[in-house]
Amino acid sequence: MGTIAQVSVLGPVRLLLDGRDCTPGGALQRRLLCALALHSAGAAPAGDLADLLWPEGLPADHRAALQTHVFRLRRLLPEGAITTTPGGGYRLDLGDDALDAARFEAVVYDAAARRAQDPEAAAARLDEALGWWRGTPYDELAEVDGARIEAARLAELGTRAREERFDCLLDLGRHLDVLADLEALAAHEPLRERPQALLMVALHRSGRRAD
Repeated sequence: MGTIAQVSVLGPVRLLLDGRDCTPGGALQRRLLCALALHSAGAAPAGDLADLLWPEGLPADHRAALQTHVFRLRRLLPEGAITTTPGGGYRLDLGDDALDAARFEAVVYDAAARRAQDPEAAAARLDEALGWWRGTPYDELAEVDGARIEAARLAELGTRAREERFDCLLDLGRHLDVLADLEALAAHEPLRERPQALLMVALHRSGRRAD
Protein backbone atom coordinates (compact mmCIF):
# COMPACT_ATOMS: atom_id res chain seq x y z
CA MET A 1 0.00 0.00 0.00
CA GLY A 2 1.33 3.44 -0.96
CA THR A 3 1.70 6.48 1.25
CA ILE A 4 -1.58 8.27 1.98
CA ALA A 5 -1.14 12.03 1.57
CA GLN A 6 -3.67 14.58 2.77
CA VAL A 7 -3.57 18.35 2.46
CA SER A 8 -5.48 20.61 4.84
CA VAL A 9 -6.29 24.19 3.80
CA LEU A 10 -9.11 24.92 6.28
CA GLY A 11 -6.59 26.92 8.27
CA PRO A 12 -2.80 27.17 7.90
CA VAL A 13 -1.77 24.69 5.20
CA ARG A 14 -0.78 21.28 6.52
CA LEU A 15 0.54 18.13 4.85
CA LEU A 16 -0.11 14.75 6.43
CA LEU A 17 1.63 11.59 5.21
CA ASP A 18 0.10 8.44 6.69
CA GLY A 19 -1.26 10.65 9.46
CA ARG A 20 2.13 12.25 10.29
CA ASP A 21 2.53 16.00 10.02
CA CYS A 22 5.06 16.55 7.23
CA THR A 23 4.23 20.19 6.47
CA PRO A 24 7.13 21.94 4.71
CA GLY A 25 9.14 24.15 7.00
CA GLY A 26 9.84 26.89 4.45
CA ALA A 27 7.33 29.66 3.78
CA LEU A 28 7.71 29.42 -0.03
CA GLN A 29 7.18 25.65 0.07
CA ARG A 30 3.99 26.13 2.08
CA ARG A 31 2.80 28.82 -0.34
CA LEU A 32 3.50 26.48 -3.26
CA LEU A 33 1.58 23.62 -1.65
CA CYS A 34 -1.29 25.99 -0.88
CA ALA A 35 -1.29 27.34 -4.46
CA LEU A 36 -1.34 23.84 -5.96
CA ALA A 37 -4.23 22.92 -3.67
CA LEU A 38 -6.08 26.07 -4.75
CA HIS A 39 -5.75 24.93 -8.38
CA SER A 40 -6.48 21.28 -7.59
CA ALA A 41 -9.43 21.16 -9.99
CA GLY A 42 -7.01 21.66 -12.89
CA ALA A 43 -3.47 22.57 -13.85
CA ALA A 44 -1.79 25.64 -12.39
CA PRO A 45 0.16 27.57 -15.05
CA ALA A 46 3.80 28.08 -14.11
CA GLY A 47 3.46 31.84 -14.48
CA ASP A 48 0.52 31.94 -12.06
CA LEU A 49 2.44 29.86 -9.52
CA ALA A 50 5.45 32.16 -9.79
CA ASP A 51 3.24 35.20 -9.20
CA LEU A 52 1.76 33.51 -6.12
CA LEU A 53 5.17 32.61 -4.71
CA TRP A 54 6.72 36.04 -5.30
CA PRO A 55 3.87 38.60 -5.24
CA GLU A 56 6.24 41.50 -4.56
CA GLY A 57 8.41 40.80 -7.60
CA LEU A 58 9.76 37.80 -9.48
CA PRO A 59 13.38 36.69 -9.05
CA ALA A 60 15.67 37.09 -12.06
CA ASP A 61 15.28 33.48 -13.20
CA HIS A 62 11.87 32.74 -11.72
CA ARG A 63 11.26 29.68 -13.92
CA ALA A 64 14.35 27.93 -12.58
CA ALA A 65 13.51 29.04 -9.04
CA LEU A 66 9.98 27.66 -9.39
CA GLN A 67 11.31 24.36 -10.74
CA THR A 68 13.61 24.10 -7.72
CA HIS A 69 10.73 24.59 -5.28
CA VAL A 70 8.54 22.11 -7.19
CA PHE A 71 11.39 19.59 -7.06
CA ARG A 72 11.75 20.03 -3.30
CA LEU A 73 8.01 19.65 -2.73
CA ARG A 74 7.90 16.56 -4.93
CA ARG A 75 10.50 14.92 -2.68
CA LEU A 76 8.06 15.26 0.25
CA LEU A 77 5.04 13.87 -1.58
CA PRO A 78 4.29 10.38 -2.92
CA GLU A 79 5.63 9.66 -6.40
CA GLY A 80 3.45 11.19 -9.11
CA ALA A 81 1.63 13.56 -6.73
CA ILE A 82 2.80 16.60 -8.73
CA THR A 83 2.62 16.21 -12.49
CA THR A 84 3.91 18.55 -15.20
CA THR A 85 1.27 19.43 -17.77
CA PRO A 86 1.90 19.79 -21.53
CA GLY A 87 1.56 23.57 -21.26
CA GLY A 88 4.34 23.80 -18.70
CA GLY A 89 2.13 24.04 -15.63
CA TYR A 90 1.83 21.78 -12.61
CA ARG A 91 -1.00 19.78 -11.11
CA LEU A 92 -1.44 18.35 -7.62
CA ASP A 93 -3.09 14.92 -7.83
CA LEU A 94 -3.49 13.15 -4.52
CA GLY A 95 -6.92 11.57 -5.04
CA ASP A 96 -10.50 12.64 -4.41
CA ASP A 97 -10.34 12.58 -0.60
CA ALA A 98 -6.94 14.19 -0.09
CA LEU A 99 -8.05 17.83 0.23
CA ASP A 100 -10.04 18.66 3.36
CA ALA A 101 -11.89 21.53 1.65
CA ALA A 102 -13.24 19.17 -1.03
CA ARG A 103 -14.28 16.61 1.59
CA PHE A 104 -15.99 19.33 3.61
CA GLU A 105 -17.95 20.55 0.58
CA ALA A 106 -19.13 17.00 -0.16
CA VAL A 107 -20.36 16.56 3.42
CA VAL A 108 -22.33 19.83 3.32
CA TYR A 109 -24.05 19.00 0.02
CA ASP A 110 -24.86 15.49 1.25
CA ALA A 111 -26.20 16.63 4.62
CA ALA A 112 -29.74 17.60 3.58
CA ALA A 113 -30.50 14.22 2.03
CA ARG A 114 -28.84 12.40 4.92
CA ARG A 115 -30.83 14.47 7.46
CA ALA A 116 -34.16 13.33 6.00
CA GLN A 117 -33.18 9.68 6.59
CA ASP A 118 -31.10 9.85 9.76
CA PRO A 119 -30.73 13.28 11.41
CA GLU A 120 -28.55 11.90 14.19
CA ALA A 121 -26.01 10.47 11.74
CA ALA A 122 -26.13 13.66 9.67
CA ALA A 123 -25.44 15.80 12.74
CA ALA A 124 -22.51 13.58 13.74
CA ARG A 125 -21.04 13.82 10.23
CA LEU A 126 -21.39 17.60 10.22
CA ASP A 127 -19.80 17.80 13.67
CA GLU A 128 -16.84 15.84 12.37
CA ALA A 129 -16.50 18.01 9.26
CA LEU A 130 -16.74 21.27 11.21
CA GLY A 131 -13.94 19.95 13.40
CA TRP A 132 -11.62 20.03 10.37
CA TRP A 133 -11.59 23.84 10.51
CA ARG A 134 -8.46 25.28 12.15
CA GLY A 135 -8.62 28.90 10.97
CA THR A 136 -8.94 30.91 7.75
CA PRO A 137 -8.80 28.81 4.55
CA TYR A 138 -5.76 29.37 2.33
CA ASP A 139 -4.24 31.61 4.96
CA GLU A 140 -0.78 31.54 3.33
CA LEU A 141 -2.26 33.29 0.25
CA ALA A 142 -4.37 35.82 2.14
CA GLU A 143 -3.32 38.68 -0.17
CA VAL A 144 -4.27 36.79 -3.36
CA ASP A 145 -7.68 37.58 -4.87
CA GLY A 146 -8.40 34.02 -6.00
CA ALA A 147 -7.56 32.64 -2.58
CA ARG A 148 -9.72 35.26 -0.82
CA ILE A 149 -12.67 34.40 -3.09
CA GLU A 150 -12.29 30.68 -2.39
CA ALA A 151 -11.87 31.33 1.34
CA ALA A 152 -15.11 33.35 1.34
CA ARG A 153 -16.92 30.55 -0.53
CA LEU A 154 -15.71 27.99 2.00
CA ALA A 155 -16.73 30.27 4.89
CA GLU A 156 -20.24 30.40 3.40
CA LEU A 157 -20.25 26.59 3.26
CA GLY A 158 -19.15 26.56 6.89
CA THR A 159 -22.15 28.68 7.89
CA ARG A 160 -24.45 26.40 5.88
CA ALA A 161 -22.98 23.39 7.66
CA ARG A 162 -23.73 24.94 11.06
CA GLU A 163 -27.28 25.76 9.95
CA GLU A 164 -27.80 22.21 8.70
CA ARG A 165 -26.45 20.81 11.94
CA PHE A 166 -28.91 22.92 13.96
CA ASP A 167 -31.73 21.67 11.72
CA CYS A 168 -30.68 18.08 12.46
CA LEU A 169 -30.65 18.70 16.21
CA LEU A 170 -34.05 20.40 16.09
CA ASP A 171 -35.39 17.37 14.21
CA LEU A 172 -34.11 15.30 17.14
CA GLY A 173 -35.95 17.50 19.65
CA ARG A 174 -32.77 19.00 21.11
CA HIS A 175 -33.99 22.61 21.02
CA LEU A 176 -32.78 23.37 24.55
CA ASP A 177 -29.28 22.08 23.70
CA VAL A 178 -28.89 24.36 20.68
CA LEU A 179 -30.65 27.49 21.91
CA ALA A 180 -27.60 29.39 23.15
CA ASP A 181 -25.51 28.53 20.08
CA LEU A 182 -28.39 29.46 17.77
CA GLU A 183 -28.77 32.81 19.50
CA ALA A 184 -25.05 33.44 18.94
CA LEU A 185 -25.25 32.47 15.25
CA ALA A 186 -28.35 34.60 14.66
CA ALA A 187 -26.62 37.58 16.30
CA HIS A 188 -23.50 37.02 14.18
CA GLU A 189 -25.51 36.65 10.95
CA PRO A 190 -28.38 39.16 11.41
CA LEU A 191 -29.19 39.33 7.68
CA ARG A 192 -29.33 35.58 7.04
CA GLU A 193 -32.89 34.25 7.13
CA ARG A 194 -32.19 30.65 8.07
CA PRO A 195 -30.52 31.27 11.46
CA GLN A 196 -33.38 33.61 12.42
CA ALA A 197 -35.96 31.00 11.40
CA LEU A 198 -34.14 28.22 13.26
CA LEU A 199 -33.89 30.42 16.35
CA MET A 200 -37.63 31.14 16.23
CA VAL A 201 -38.36 27.40 16.12
CA ALA A 202 -36.04 26.73 19.06
CA LEU A 203 -37.53 29.58 21.11
CA HIS A 204 -41.08 28.42 20.37
CA ARG A 205 -40.33 24.84 21.37
CA SER A 206 -38.59 26.05 24.52
CA GLY A 207 -41.74 27.88 25.64
CA ARG A 208 -40.30 31.33 24.93
CA ARG A 209 -43.05 32.35 22.50
CA ALA A 210 -42.88 36.03 23.41
CA ASP A 211 -39.17 36.11 22.47
